[in-house]
Amino acid sequence: MFSHSLGIDISPSSIAFASKNAALNNLPSDRASFIAADASNLFANITFDAEETVVVIDPPRKGCDESFLRQLIRYGPARVVYVSCNVHTQARDVGSLVGGMEGVEGGAGPGKGVYEIESLRGFDFFPQTGHVEGVAVLRKKESSGGEQHGALVDAEVADAIAESNSTAGAGAADGVEDA
Repeated sequence: MFSHSLGIDISPSSIAFASKNAALNNLPSDRASFIAADASNLFANITFDAEETVVVIDPPRKGCDESFLRQLIRYGPARVVYVSCNVHTQARDVGSLVGGMEGVEGGAGPGKGVYEIESLRGFDFFPQTGHVEGVAVLRKKESSGGEQHGALVDAEVADAIAESNSTAGAGAADGVEDA
């Protein structure tokens, strides 16, 4: 499993609550720690080995900004779990991670996609409304083979999310399924 977890949020009060919650659950600070930080230069001081790291992101409704996505691709964690309340911005951002970003080197060559979709699922936590949480699990590609173009990837991601949302039904999903 994980030897250490690091929680990062822009809100200092969220960090205080997370730290208190960890203490209440007897999690030692050498296993779980929390820092308040802005996403503008987030990965600069992260010392975890990227090949052994999973980054879980849950951005606001507007999605991730380009600066954060560029940093994430350059850092290159083994997996990215992207949780979102807006499947449209999630599709846009996942498309950038899968299809690549102009001028960003993530190990597969500048502008080439670094990740592939491992699973994608919609969770209907609010029945009788149009709101669905999307969860995408991305895995870093083993090799740089199989070039795909951004527009094609964006369409594939949007189709997968739409299909996932249509199967979410009237209740919460039981778990993440393989795509």
